[in-house]
Amino acid sequence: MNLLEKIKQFPTEPGIYLFYNKNKELIYIGKATSLRNRVQSYFRGPRSSRPIEQMMHEVMDIKIKQTDSVLEAVILEANYIKKFLPKYNVDGKDDKSWNYVVVSDDLFPRVYTVRQHELSNQQSQQIQQTQQYKYIFGPYPGLKTREMMKLLNRLFFISTCKPFSTQATARPCLYRQIGQCLGVCTGEISSREYKSKVILPLVTFLRGGKKKLVKSLEIKMNREAKQENFEEAGRLRNQIGTLSRIHDIALLNDSFFNDVKTSPAGTASSQSTSPKRRGDIRDSGDGRSQVEDVIERIKERVKIGERALITTLTKRMAEDLSDYLKEQKIKVEYLHSDIKTIERIDIITKLRKGEIDVIVGVNLLREGLDIPEVSLVAILDADKEGFLRNETSLVQTIGRAARNVNGQVVMYADEMTKSIDRAVSETKRRREIQLAYNKEHNITPKTIEKNIRNILEEFGLTSTSVKNTKTKINRRGGSILNLDIMGDARPLKEIIKEKEFKMREAATKLEFELAAILRDEVRELKAREKTGKSQKSVKSIKSKVKKSK
Repeated sequence: MNLLEKIKQFPTEPGIYLFYNKNKELIYIGKATSLRNRVQSYFRGPRSSRPIEQMMHEVMDIKIKQTDSVLEAVILEANYIKKFLPKYNVDGKDDKSWNYVVVSDDLFPRVYTVRQHELSNQQSQQIQQTQQYKYIFGPYPGLKTREMMKLLNRLFFISTCKPFSTQATARPCLYRQIGQCLGVCTGEISSREYKSKVILPLVTFLRGGKKKLVKSLEIKMNREAKQENFEEAGRLRNQIGTLSRIHDIALLNDSFFNDVKTSPAGTASSQSTSPKRRGDIRDSGDGRSQVEDVIERIKERVKIGERALITTLTKRMAEDLSDYLKEQKIKVEYLHSDIKTIERIDIITKLRKGEIDVIVGVNLLREGLDIPEVSLVAILDADKEGFLRNETSLVQTIGRAARNVNGQVVMYADEMTKSIDRAVSETKRRREIQLAYNKEHNITPKTIEKNIRNILEEFGLTSTSVKNTKTKINRRGGSILNLDIMGDARPLKEIIKEKEFKMREAATKLEFELAAILRDEVRELKAREKTGKSQKSVKSIKSKVKKSK
């Protein structure tokens, strides 16, 4: 089989290609977004430079190694260049700029990129060198270093903030507030933990050990789930998912696509891998762009007297994002399972009255929010598949904006997942049915009008008393705390057993957000059960004391 016929059999997937001469010597290694198209481009039309022309006259055989993503192709290319030193790579014939990823030897190691001449200068002056490198990875020809670091930061939660100091205020950075920093800035993670959770996985990945890394993360995820640390299990699940579907064509410089010129019929070109956008689905980029975009949208709604809901994946993210929005002069409160029912009612009433403009929540479906004043629903990290981001949850969350004529839903995602695609399609189908019905019956859509009941006043309470006291509210002998078990006549033990079963079931399905909610409910119920037993015990002791007298 000649080379052209062999190339036709190459896959259109990312990977690296290896050129060999007649002596079976490896003379060049390159990376590709599409192996077939990339290698074919060398055999079409005029070459862009004399070295490439010369190299192609020497090529007698071509081999390939397919990868799951462009990033892995970049890493594999670097490892092969370092190992085999092909002459058309190392002799400077490959005119693309070489970059390296380095990891410092600090207490909380920094990760950044350097160019080859910077690295050479520092290595030649090691005695005077103030910055020691723990690891050096590369070279990476034709790489956009900024895009590389954005992608690595997102994949591995690399900290870019200053480590927490006892002399400073523990002020969380923006990335901590949106769940992309593990708490280096606030002292929530030790140096040892940071190296274990961030640096070690990064190093394993950059050494080409993605499969080994994913297996290790899966073991850790299962261990955290067994210990009911569902927040960390959820983070690991999301990291595994992100590693398995890396979108990274933006890593490559334009020169990568232009160094082999083709005829007009050629196919070597750059293609965008941003998710297809239907409606208001946004490419999230890095975490900062999600937050900056949603802030601008919130401000637009506030100007016209409307409200917004933001849904996040974790309680910590909801709290930190709420704090950050307050710093931006936005009136906001957060909701999650730690907020008691009476406080939730107070927060929702405030939103409807306009005393606050935004609620940030984890599971807004659980709150049963039906607020006509809300015209914007923002779903952060919409592509993180799971209980809170499956098709059903997305459709129902989208419905939170359906009560307002100006209703809009924005999903922030790096890719169009099946759940997003189906949710958007289902919403579009329902909308078309509604529009047809409206047209047939001459109905003009209007925002639903709904009276604002102040339930607190019905119990003789104020917002201040809710915050400052642990008031037990009884009406007709009942409590409005934990409304989900109101009217359930079963013993607490039975309710706890049922919720524990559902919690384990959710964890088995990797629905860690739901498992965390159920875990918190179980803990609260057990605390109640314990309090009830202690009260009975005290009564029993008092009774015995009275009898002894």
